[in-house]
Amino acid sequence: MAESGSSDLTASRGFAAVHNAASAAGLRPTRLATQGVFVERLGLTQRAQILAKSLNGPALQSHIAAHRRLTHPDEMGGLFKVMGLVSEGAAVPAGLEP
Repeated sequence: MAESGSSDLTASRGFAAVHNAASAAGLRPTRLATQGVFVERLGLTQRAQILAKSLNGPALQSHIAAHRRLTHPDEMGGLFKVMGLVSEGAAVPAGLEP
């Protein structure tokens, strides 16, 4: 993609319908995970802690707020959900569970 990261792929969909359609198409849906759990499994907090060591003042406060917004259950961490759709024989993507 020429402008990767410049588009929001967020969609409000019923995960049960997506799960059923994917299964009917021969895909294996993963378990649903919250965004917070998903990014934590990918190591977001460890990476954020490393970056935070080089920050201070307003930059550090902004960094902490951004981490909270992405991971906290009362913010995007709980609002958004993630589900993978896996081809038969393929590995489950990192951060997700079968």
